[in-house]
Amino acid sequence: MEASKRVIHLLDRAYSARPLAEQLAASAPNVETVAVFRVRRDIEYGLSFYRNREVVNYDESGVPDEQHLLVVRVTGKQAADTQGALEEYLEGRHYEQLFAWPEQGLMVYLVGSR
Repeated sequence: MEASKRVIHLLDRAYSARPLAEQLAASAPNVETVAVFRVRRDIEYGLSFYRNREVVNYDESGVPDEQHLLVVRVTGKQAADTQGALEEYLEGRHYEQLFAWPEQGLMVYLVGSR
C-alpha cells in the first residue's frame, strides 16, 4: 500500500498541475497573479483550474504589470531560446528563481511589479 501511494504521488507531480498549484500558493501566498511562458496547455489550464483564477500567458497577453509568479518550461524543443526570450520580456524588471519543478521540466520565478 505504501509503494502505491508513492507511485501515485510521483505520477501526480509528473502529470498534474495540482501539486504545482499547491506549491505556488505555499511559496508566495500573497501573490495572486500567475503567468506562464511556453508551458504545455494542460499545465496552463490546470493551474487556472486549481487556483480558481485565470492564468496569464505571456505569448497571448504579454507581461502583467503587477508582481506575479511565472511558470516557464525549460526543457523541450524551445528550451534553447527560452532564456533569451524571457530576458526580453522581463527587461528592466527584477525577477528571481523560486524553485524548479523537474518532473515537468518547469522553473518558477517571482517577477516584481513594473
